[in-house]
Amino acid sequence: MVAPRKAKKSAATGGDNDGVAWNPAPVPDTSSLSTLAKAARNCTACHLYKHATQTVFGEGSKGA
Repeated sequence: MVAPRKAKKSAATGGDNDGVAWNPAPVPDTSSLSTLAKAARNCTACHLYKHATQTVFGEGSKGA
């Protein structure tokens, strides 16, 4: 008999991070895209930054 597969949580939800604990980085209290982009570019709060090459921000309806 095969044991059921255990669901992994994503890094974004604070789940399994290859056994490495992490704390979410503070998010700047601003709506400035350039400020948020800089914060994301310099973020090392979890292991995802290690192999990242870029941060992609999108733009949507301001009324959304």
